[in-house]
Amino acid sequence: MKNEKKILIPGLGVGKSMGLCDACNMAFGELFVNPSLLLWVDRICIPKWCIDYHPDSGERESKGDFAVRMLIDTLGENKLLECIDDETFKSYGKTISGIGDFVAAEMRELSVAENVRFSEKDRFLKLGGEDFCAPYLTSNYASALFAHKIGARCLFDHKFRSYINLRNRNFSAVISGQEIVQVRNEIFTAALPNDFKMPNYIFTDPKICSKCTKEGRCGQELATKLRECFDTVLDVRNYDEFHLLRGVVDEVLVRGDKCGWNFPQKRFYQNYKPKLKKSKKRKSQDFQRLSDGLILLWHFRCR
Repeated sequence: MKNEKKILIPGLGVGKSMGLCDACNMAFGELFVNPSLLLWVDRICIPKWCIDYHPDSGERESKGDFAVRMLIDTLGENKLLECIDDETFKSYGKTISGIGDFVAAEMRELSVAENVRFSEKDRFLKLGGEDFCAPYLTSNYASALFAHKIGARCLFDHKFRSYINLRNRNFSAVISGQEIVQVRNEIFTAALPNDFKMPNYIFTDPKICSKCTKEGRCGQELATKLRECFDTVLDVRNYDEFHLLRGVVDEVLVRGDKCGWNFPQKRFYQNYKPKLKKSKKRKSQDFQRLSDGLILLWHFRCR
């Protein structure tokens, strides 16, 4: 598909597929934090083993794993999923074998900075109140390089984005497209109904849930609520007016990038979000307002 918008889900699991580490964590959480991404993306790329993953025998499936499994099934059913086999990852992993040395050198460089804790033995770094291990950093950098190779962008979690910001490193494959991903998410959030939200239950610490008398009911209702959320997003994708909006967003962002302007998110919401608050469901005029707002902003900044 021409100009297909692809997102690679990064994480330690990508490093595992490349033979860089043994952990299998993936940053699926960002899809629940920013569900508007499901409106504009054409393909979400993941390692093939993710669709075959099952908890160890006798181990109870966590609410997070359950939500991810439902999401993967939904993406597959709607042809939004692209599964990449381990051999493809490993063949690329061999070409970036130096990424581990790069991360090790970077951690040593940071170790002399103020308010930084570093353990070379454990390959562990504490920076800006966050903990970073070498496999985590290696997998994310490797994910960025691989995504660049396949024409995709990485959906990094907040933790890694914070690391990049703290480092202020011009690592083009990592930085490239991150701002545009956030801008698209912000714009398309306005295309969702005002009462749309993912169930709080999947974001709440399990230790807190275990002390709540309503946990049983939350667990029983999770599948239904997730299905309602996924269906709402997919329903919006089917609106003719929404496809017109997608076209306008593409044109405005491409032209804006060529004339060197940053999308003024604050101004956009100040002027247009209030006009959308009254309707719980998005109507054709709402999409038209969003489109008109984007075009006006482009003319204002790039005339």
